Amino acid sequence: MKKNLLQQLTEANNLDELNLGLDMTDIQYIRSVTAYAVNQGVGLMEAEIIRKDLIGMAGEAKKEGKLLNQRLGDVKEFAKDLAAEGKRGNRKDRVYSSLETVGLIYLLGGLVVFVMYFFIGEMEALESGFFNLMYLIWLLLFPWLIALWNLCMYGRFALMRKFETVFSLISVILLMLPSILFRYIWRDAMPFSKMILSHWVFLIIAGLGGVLYWYGKIKFNAMIEECARQHHLKIGK
Repeated sequence: MKKNLLQQLTEANNLDELNLGLDMTDIQYIRSVTAYAVNQGVGLMEAEIIRKDLIGMAGEAKKEGKLLNQRLGDVKEFAKDLAAEGKRGNRKDRVYSSLETVGLIYLLGGLVVFVMYFFIGEMEALESGFFNLMYLIWLLLFPWLIALWNLCMYGRFALMRKFETVFSLISVILLMLPSILFRYIWRDAMPFSKMILSHWVFLIIAGLGGVLYWYGKIKFNAMIEECARQHHLKIGK
């Protein structure tokens, strides 16, 4: 599958980072700046272009025997100033990326459950609970919870240093909690929780996923290509 421009730039940046042999302090500095910028509304492609520039600066600083924070200053101040300058006021690229991800989950999840019906047999499939109404609701809602976390929480704690991992873990647990309660507790207490659905419903879900995936992918790729043109970006093959 052909990689889009963002994937190509990310790989090129990863390779540059590796070839330059950057100090872990500089790598963390760059990661914190770009993650925070994305959380504050800077586009994904713009953030990766910022990362490309920062990697170059880190390489120059290394030649001088310095770290990036010695050249650019404290990571918090630099990241906030950068995010304020680059903020676009919308998150359309991330919304389209989320649509692409949700669509892929629907597509694969729907196909897997549909195929399972024929693989394990009709009676066993029905007894397994994969084909009841509550499972369908869970399958439809859970990918959106993941997308919502990615839109709202990714990079939010990037400048908190030691506490970043702790707060990120807490946010993931809070994300998972409604799903766990719904999947294993609430489903049996809700009306129609045992209602059996036709396996064809999951084929329809897979079709819906295909449409969401295609639409999100097309719109997202169009946005990052436009961003690349605006920055006159050329990525080596």
